[in-house]
Amino acid sequence: SGAVAIAVKPLPANKPAGFSGAVGRFKMNATADKTSLTTDDAITYKVTVSGNGNILQFDNPVVNMPPDFEVYDPKIAENIPKNQNPIGGSKTFEYLIIPRVSGDYKIPALDFSYFDLDKKDYVTLHSNEIAVQIKQGKNQNNATVNGVKKEDLKLLGQDIRYIKTNDVKF
Repeated sequence: SGAVAIAVKPLPANKPAGFSGAVGRFKMNATADKTSLTTDDAITYKVTVSGNGNILQFDNPVVNMPPDFEVYDPKIAENIPKNQNPIGGSKTFEYLIIPRVSGDYKIPALDFSYFDLDKKDYVTLHSNEIAVQIKQGKNQNNATVNGVKKEDLKLLGQDIRYIKTNDVKF
């Protein structure tokens, strides 16, 4: 067969800050498996993006939690039917979130931006905030060290850790 010429148009320059390359038509759903827990427990936060388009090629949404939470890289599950035209399906991002301090918090709303081929413009989807109540668990991690509570310090990545001193004998 002969060569086929393909004309590829560039995406418009006004792309949103959260755009990671998704092109097509998508929906987004974000849920947490629990909204009331203790500091000994974890939240499973699921974000599902579904629709038609290049579903395999975009990055995971970024979950910006307060520093009192540990957020682990997501487990990614793809459900893409074979021989579907146009290509589509769903991609689920499952985040494990561990609270370290008791209190009332919100999992912030997520934004997911994509380029809609029909509208020929960028579309940004927004999830809802999810309120969570964290109660103190059996593991007492709100101890005071040298007059400073843990929640008064922000963790810089994972480089600051507390030394457990009640088990040390001199």
